[in-house]
Formats: sequence, C-alpha cells, structure tokens
Amino acid sequence: MVLPIRAEERAIESLGDETLRPLLQAWRALKGERPWLDRASLLPERLPAAALPHMALLERVPPDAEHADTADFRIRIVGDEIENRRLGYVRGALVSGIRPDWYAQHLLDGYRQSCREARPLYQRVTAIHPEEDMHYERLLLPMSARGAAADMLLVASVRSRALVRFMTYEEKDES
Repeated sequence: MVLPIRAEERAIESLGDETLRPLLQAWRALKGERPWLDRASLLPERLPAAALPHMALLERVPPDAEHADTADFRIRIVGDEIENRRLGYVRGALVSGIRPDWYAQHLLDGYRQSCREARPLYQRVTAIHPEEDMHYERLLLPMSARGAAADMLLVASVRSRALVRFMTYEEKDES
C-alpha cells in the first residue's frame, strides 16, 4: 500500500524554527552575493551547532547541469537526527536506493528542484495516514563544488522522526 506524502513549499521568510532559521542565516552570510554557497566556504564551525545533527550534505550525481532532472544524489555527510538506517538514508548511499521507492522519489523531486532553480526551498512535509498525519520541516540549501551550477545540497530537517512512526503504520497496514 502506497501512502501519500507531499511537500508544501512555504515562503522562506516564514521560516521560524529555532534550528532551521539560524542555519539559513549562516548559509546566506557564507554565500554572500552568489546564488549558492561555494563548497570551500562550508566550515562546520561557522554553522549553528544546534543544526549540525539535523543536516546532511548531498552531492548531485552526475554533477553536470545537463542531467539535472534525472540526477541522483549521494549522501556525503549525515547528522544523527536526520540519518535513518531503516530507510537507507545513511552516509555514502544514493538517494535512489532509499526505501520505499515512493519516498526516494519524493526526496529526489525536492532535491532536483532546489538544484535546478538554484535557490533555497523551505518545505512542510506531510505524510497522511488514516490514524495520524505526520509532519516535519525541511530546508534545502543549494551549494556548488565546481562553481558553474548548484551541484550539491545542504539539507536540514527537524521533527523528521515523525517519518519513522509513519513507516511503522505502513508496515502494520501491509501485514
């Protein structure tokens, strides 16, 4: 049974979360006038410490803009609060390998959009189940390792443990 999940884009100015807002401010300060953050400028000590466990650093594969709509992403670094071994969201994994498939596709859609548009995206994600709707917030911040295009993402999620509850419901429904 495939359960619906959707990401509602919200105005970046409406971001009020005490973990995500300081991260957005740090990203803006580090990127300066560029449309994205240069990978060489990403220094953990210049990011809010409270955000680090909620962050992941992803690299677009292949990195060229020509394949932006079909690109996959490799998870290079993943914080303790965003890592999800059960789903396969772990260091070194490709996002396309995350299970279930519909969740991998959901992630890829958002990641590709942020890189393609080269702008930050703030989303409220809702997983709908008859017993309980589950929500979490996600911030996607474009970066570049090569300078010519957004080919990396800094991803941060808060309250993403709601997804674990959602997957538990799904497993009960399938048995």
